[in-house]
Amino acid sequence: MDETGRMEWSEKLSLVVPGTDLREGLNRILKARMGALLVLDDSRDILNIASGGFHIDASMTPQRLSELAKMDGAIILDQRAKRILWANIHLMPDPTAFTTETGTRHRTAERVARSTDAFVVSVSEEMGSITLYFREEKHILEPTENIGIRFNRMMQVLERQFRRINATEVDILQDPNTSGVLKKILLFFQQIRVFDRVAGEIEGLLSELGTLGKFQYFELSDMKENLTEAKKTMTKLYLELRDSYSPEEITEMFGEEGVQALPDHSPFLKD
Repeated sequence: MDETGRMEWSEKLSLVVPGTDLREGLNRILKARMGALLVLDDSRDILNIASGGFHIDASMTPQRLSELAKMDGAIILDQRAKRILWANIHLMPDPTAFTTETGTRHRTAERVARSTDAFVVSVSEEMGSITLYFREEKHILEPTENIGIRFNRMMQVLERQFRRINATEVDILQDPNTSGVLKKILLFFQQIRVFDRVAGEIEGLLSELGTLGKFQYFELSDMKENLTEAKKTMTKLYLELRDSYSPEEITEMFGEEGVQALPDHSPFLKD
């Protein structure tokens, strides 16, 4: 997914994070052990594949959404999930559109998303799950409590890694001219790569927590900002020290995988 696609997906995901009326309505549907198919788009493309049902055009509330889910058929909302426009709709998407789903509701949801620009939400009463579809993307929402548990565990991992990085930086700066300092710098950047991977996963969880994760977002931002300065310092030191070695010596010292972790490693790989 390119940057534009990630931004669009993030925007769609923000509509169903905990604390939103839509998420509350979806949770009500799950608790009642019902299923539902929601389309957040009333464009001509959607109306062209819709039949039956009735026009509502009323404000979207969790209570109203869960009541309408008791009926068969899809519910059509506006793109911001502020109004319920149609209910009890029968959707007939392109039957040749690719789908990996087997259930009727999920298969219809995926085909609608792939053949239009609509954001589609499918609630499964059998699986007790909420699945999101947008174009070729599919995402199953985790229960909020599960996300919270995973998030807390990963934050503990990230905080330990943050402390390791700080300790390595201090060790390097205490004596930056020793013969083994290059290997310590490599360790620093390897630790940074681990931190970045874990931070990326945490950011994905934060996008699902919505406002519930706002304080953790600031904590993560502070750690990343601190490491930005550390990376600048270590990069400058590394670039000063590496000139004492040939590209072959650097590669032999660290190996190809190690060289990949170092800043500005491309000149070594080209030689």
